[in-house]
Amino acid sequence: MSYYLPMDNSDSQLSEALFDSFIVPDPNAALIESAEYVQQIPEQIPEYCISKNEINENQTRVSRSYNRYSPYDSSSSRSSSVSSVHSHVKFGTYNPMNWTSQRVYFIPAKAEGPNQTHAKGKLVERWKNVSRRLRSVGAIDLNRKKSDSLRNTESNITFSDDIQEAKEWLKNEGCSALFEDIKVKWILTHEIRKTEFPDLKLRNLNDLFESWIVLKSPRGHELISEDFFLDYPSQKTLFPDWKAYLTKWTKVSNILINVRRSSIKDKHAKGLLSKLDSVHIYEDNNTADVIKILLIPYLTPTKTIIKKCDVSGVKKNWKPSLEESARSFVTVVPNISEIESDIIQRRNKYCQFGCTIQPFVYLVGEDLSSISQSYVRVDNQLWTFNSPLEALDACFKAYFGLNCSYPRECYESWIFIQQHIYGLKTEYDQLSAITTSISNKFDMLNTQ
Repeated sequence: MSYYLPMDNSDSQLSEALFDSFIVPDPNAALIESAEYVQQIPEQIPEYCISKNEINENQTRVSRSYNRYSPYDSSSSRSSSVSSVHSHVKFGTYNPMNWTSQRVYFIPAKAEGPNQTHAKGKLVERWKNVSRRLRSVGAIDLNRKKSDSLRNTESNITFSDDIQEAKEWLKNEGCSALFEDIKVKWILTHEIRKTEFPDLKLRNLNDLFESWIVLKSPRGHELISEDFFLDYPSQKTLFPDWKAYLTKWTKVSNILINVRRSSIKDKHAKGLLSKLDSVHIYEDNNTADVIKILLIPYLTPTKTIIKKCDVSGVKKNWKPSLEESARSFVTVVPNISEIESDIIQRRNKYCQFGCTIQPFVYLVGEDLSSISQSYVRVDNQLWTFNSPLEALDACFKAYFGLNCSYPRECYESWIFIQQHIYGLKTEYDQLSAITTSISNKFDMLNTQ
């Protein structure tokens, strides 16, 4: 049985009077009209507000909330969580909201699925406030570094005598021994290299090359590749030979160009696309591979701002252009003598913003159809390769084998190669809207 109150101006005062008379005599009922009040003012109640049936004390009335949730509304779904009944001067007895339930006190973090969230609730907020106060008085380390006990545990890992002897052999005789013997010793000492630099932020490539001097040999990149295959053994199954790599590269690069071709606005990149169309007519695959490599930073552009504040407090911002992003990925020079001057200019530029030169590729040739030499620069080493694609493959493996970070100015380009050519995804990947969109398009094409 429902009762509806008038909402016009003439009866507004009466409506307020009726609602002021509502009380809740027990938790199992909603709002109830006082029978005594009805007896006192029967002449003030319009006929359309009173049911034809007799009004009993246990009959309920509809509240103003019109089924909106209220702490004064006692429903069967909440009765199990209520521990006490409170009373109010106007509303009588009611059930308070249970703010101490688990869903308010602590909401655990969600680490899986597309919608990941941090932990929430009163417990989390309380810990943030307390820890902030403790850090302000020095009770908690501001840098949140690893404890000394954990660091000592990592540094006190012991290895067998054979492994220690293999490391000493590589240091003393590695540069003059047969490469097959070097490879055996290198594989044997793989775990030592993983524990020597546990903190990647404190890791310096120059220290690694000095500790493992055999990396400075002309075939040092092959040793890095061995570490890459030891960490990711599935890659040997994915690419059993170079032909399998070429097949995967051709397929992935063609799809990327097809799905992102319309997004190209840069004049230089449009010129590269025109050259690519013309070399396809003549089936010049070597030149086509060079152009595809150079197009990757334009097809997967990186939008970032690198900030640096010097000692005088002056802020410097660097927003890399598409050309700068492309040069940090692969640089083409007409002759090898210009490599040294390019490195000097690059080092001076990066020092202004606190950046370091990460591994990248050099291609040497008068034009794109006459690339004669391919190099990969890592630290101060310059390794030679037979083709631009081999250099690109070795450069990527250097990032994973040496645990290097991708350059910020061409981050999306390396993420694309990592995920779509090598099929590797890690917890450190930072996906932008562009890389996510490309991945979605690739997934759609793969499911068709």
